[in-house]
Amino acid sequence: MVTGGLPAGRLGSRYREELQAVGAAQPYTWTLANGKLPRGMRIHRRKGLVIGTPKEAGTFNFSVRVEASSVARYLGQPQAFTRKFRLKIKE
Repeated sequence: MVTGGLPAGRLGSRYREELQAVGAAQPYTWTLANGKLPRGMRIHRRKGLVIGTPKEAGTFNFSVRVEASSVARYLGQPQAFTRKFRLKIKE
């Protein structure tokens, strides 16, 4: 995964940030591995987006797991990676 960090969001305002990964066979599957996102937000499984309209302010710590397609296993590439993120939602 190459995304280093996430920009802050604003309470009640639409948020959309794309996560990026390189180095293994696509398509990727993205999931929330640990922690929590603000209410009203989610990880888009196929597009790798952190999206939604946050319904609570604060600082949220979570991990995202990206998993490569089954072709990666066949090619001997890494199949999954997890990265920690911190997202601040301002009032």
